[in-house]
Amino acid sequence: MLQELVELDFIERYVPITTAIKRATAARKPAESRHTRYAIADEYLQFYYRFIDRHAADIDKGKYSRNPTQAISRQDFSKLMGFSFERWCRKNEYLIARQMRFADVVEYFHGPWYEHGSVQIDLMFIRKDSKLIICEVKYNNESTLTQQVIRDVQEKVDAFLAANPKYARHTVETALITTEPAPQAIAREGYFTYLITAEQLLERAGTQQ
Repeated sequence: MLQELVELDFIERYVPITTAIKRATAARKPAESRHTRYAIADEYLQFYYRFIDRHAADIDKGKYSRNPTQAISRQDFSKLMGFSFERWCRKNEYLIARQMRFADVVEYFHGPWYEHGSVQIDLMFIRKDSKLIICEVKYNNESTLTQQVIRDVQEKVDAFLAANPKYARHTVETALITTEPAPQAIAREGYFTYLITAEQLLERAGTQQ
């Protein structure tokens, strides 16, 4: 049943990028990874199960007919938008690679990374020229993004290299991908190799038409 839902694009199956690389380079297809995760891929279903399904009885009674926004918590909606933006970036990694100017120049693997009990990397690129690019994806306004993001990303870099010492000699770069421009306080730190906004990615998408 899961496989059918995946094929219909209702569900997405994903694994850590390191597992994906092992599968791609293995002589024969390995067994299903214990790190495999499944998530609802359809954007409407994401919204439905978070905001409509739980209020279905009250909606049918007309409780929210005058003010539908009462059924939606702003905090929950912001979280949903954050997850949606993260998924959008993973699905459109080519636009990000183009913005970084290596999409058509260097071969690469891409995807999230996580291990049990470890931090999770939203998206990363492992390039064939021995370079790692760790991406942090944030649905933000200027006031919600602080310099703590730098410490968080460095923690993720350290965790990945500790779990995958084979990449210790790779050059490491970092990217902050946001819906709104990052505050100047973060930009001035010079920590991130790339500061990318959703607007830049959408402009990239427009040039592909």
